[in-house]
Amino acid sequence: MSRFLILTAVAFFTIGCGNNESQNQTAASNNTSVTMVRPTEKDLGPTTMKDFATASGLKAYPGTESAEGKMYDHGDQVIKYVFNILTRDTTEKIDEFYKSQGMDVANPVMPIGSTKSGAQVKIDIAKQTDGKNLITIKGLVNAKKKS
Repeated sequence: MSRFLILTAVAFFTIGCGNNESQNQTAASNNTSVTMVRPTEKDLGPTTMKDFATASGLKAYPGTESAEGKMYDHGDQVIKYVFNILTRDTTEKIDEFYKSQGMDVANPVMPIGSTKSGAQVKIDIAKQTDGKNLITIKGLVNAKKKS
């Protein structure tokens, strides 16, 4: 019991000493953390799944080549594409198609992959109440010219 009291007193003393303002200022001046800043995206207007397929190397889901989406300037010559596609196809059929393209959309922790051309693509599938499935595709494509 006395060991517990001694350890508790040491813990409170240590925590209490850490609240000293001069120590906090010293700690703040030694701060080496990095803050990530998301770039401001500029709307570049509409695009089609066919255009995204050409830019990213990911084949368009069958029947969606003319599906419209949006393009954004993501900064540093990276273009962001966003598509929302409704289909009556099952989640298993959709998953199988994207797996054949190297994407693992069934992985709920990290449904993201990289295409052969280096595009980063995130694909989510959500069941809708009307029996359809919503495929949401977000892709980052490097717009720099390759030599």
